[in-house]
Amino acid sequence: MRAARRTGGLQRKLFVALLIVGIVPGMVALWATYRSSTASLKQAIGEGFQEIARSTSIRLAGAVDEEIDRAGRLAVSVANQQAKHRSSQTGGNPTAAARSHIDRRPVTNPVTAGYLEEWASDSRHYLRITIADQQGLVVASTDPGLPPQQADQTWWREAIHAPAGAAYVSNVALDPVTKDAIFHVAVPIVEKLGGTMTGAVDLVIRRNLLTQLILPIQIGNTGHAMLLDTQGTPLICPVLPPTAHLIPADLMNRLALDHPLWLVADDDAHGGRDAIVGASPVRFSHPLTPSSLEGTRWYAFVRQAPEETYAPIY
Repeated sequence: MRAARRTGGLQRKLFVALLIVGIVPGMVALWATYRSSTASLKQAIGEGFQEIARSTSIRLAGAVDEEIDRAGRLAVSVANQQAKHRSSQTGGNPTAAARSHIDRRPVTNPVTAGYLEEWASDSRHYLRITIADQQGLVVASTDPGLPPQQADQTWWREAIHAPAGAAYVSNVALDPVTKDAIFHVAVPIVEKLGGTMTGAVDLVIRRNLLTQLILPIQIGNTGHAMLLDTQGTPLICPVLPPTAHLIPADLMNRLALDHPLWLVADDDAHGGRDAIVGASPVRFSHPLTPSSLEGTRWYAFVRQAPEETYAPIY
């Protein structure tokens, strides 16, 4: 009986030993598989968010570039009308042309408020269009209540002193009169002959031009895109008001690079911890004046609630 008991005890010990030997490597293998799968899934999700941010930034830049082109075409139209007006006044007389060269104020015919209204009717996102001369005096505007002197306005100063080929684009802010969220696009009016700046064109554009490019971006139930500046200010967020949250400084320092990227954020400013986010700088094809965007940059930013992002992992 003692031999039988010893045999049974040995069998149990052998069984336990084999069980331990099998479980430990199995647990290690399972943990390694989990870690590897988690890392692969995180990378796949992150690269997806990065690509969404990149494509969003391209669309945002394209929309602003198109407005710069439109402002430039309007400025050329004004410059051409100036040249025709002066030519008709001088009758081709070189001496008279030299005297008229002193007066370079944009002429009001046919660039009148009515003409600008017609020009702006192609789009609903313009709040105001203004043409001012080289002294900052308003020559024509779609806003009859606009103060006649605009030389103290940033858009005029930036446009009139803009380097060749550059444009001024302001950051998004509230218009003090209408309380609409807007941004400015301003370019100089340059004479074809001589390259002298004779005034500036200002387009005041409602933020909805950019918002309509961001709102349709939805990732699951909680994922969305945003537009940020370098200070971490949400210029456009479909979920929270801009004043309700600010991107943490450490997160902005990590994502404010010159190329698209994804990362895991300790705090995504929406209550998400260890959230996967994607970001991409908005690169304009036109050169901007130094004070454009208040000296900052714009970034497309994509995030999703971590509990939804990590659902497949859990």
